[in-house]
Amino acid sequence: MIQTNKTGQSKADNIIDELLGFNFDSNWTITGLGSANVVQNNFFEGSGSLYIENNRPTDSITTSNTTQLTTVDVDGSYWLSLRLYKNLPDVVLTGEVQIFKNSILFNTQTFSFGSKTTDEDSNEVWTRFVADQPFQFNKQDVITLKFKIDGIVAYTDPSTSLFVDAVKLGRNDSGNSFPSAYSESINKKPYINQTDAPLVPLNKSLNWCANGSGTSNGVSYEKGDYLITINVDGVQKTAILIDYSVM
Repeated sequence: MIQTNKTGQSKADNIIDELLGFNFDSNWTITGLGSANVVQNNFFEGSGSLYIENNRPTDSITTSNTTQLTTVDVDGSYWLSLRLYKNLPDVVLTGEVQIFKNSILFNTQTFSFGSKTTDEDSNEVWTRFVADQPFQFNKQDVITLKFKIDGIVAYTDPSTSLFVDAVKLGRNDSGNSFPSAYSESINKKPYINQTDAPLVPLNKSLNWCANGSGTSNGVSYEKGDYLITINVDGVQKTAILIDYSVM
């Protein structure tokens, strides 16, 4: 992948699965020693980002999510772009964005993020990366992504970490030689997955089905309950729309 501040001139819809907007909780599995979670304390767009922490930083760590499902609806050429953020001064993080088409590895985009020289380092800055080429996809192709952080030889700190946000897969409609600016995903799922109490973006609402008992904004719920959470100017409120126990 190429680090850049440039954006293409034409506009293109973002067809990536909305799960990769990282605006609500989702389960990410790890190969390696560490964790990957949606967090709300740092993001480029929306209300959250994916935070990957490698607790054995001399070895690599890879994270994936089996729920994501980006289905291509039109044959064509597509650009992939995203934003990365680190708070490791004067450290270079390398890694990969692995692109799968129909469950088969299709392309691997490598990245190098940061510098050992302070004046050249991109630390604590949401930095744009774009694929080194557009990809040809066909209608009904299913695209999924994995994210990898490489190990750092002889690294002595206890961990490395990386934030990921603003993932976009957009058509190269106008023969644009560069990916267009980030826009919110148009790929909204019509069904409701059972989930933990979600993070809701500012001034938006979300219907959700509980995957266990808990409390959300002072409202107690049980597994199977169908709820709504509304965020108005940063204040969240939750209500149970359907009580599963009395259905």
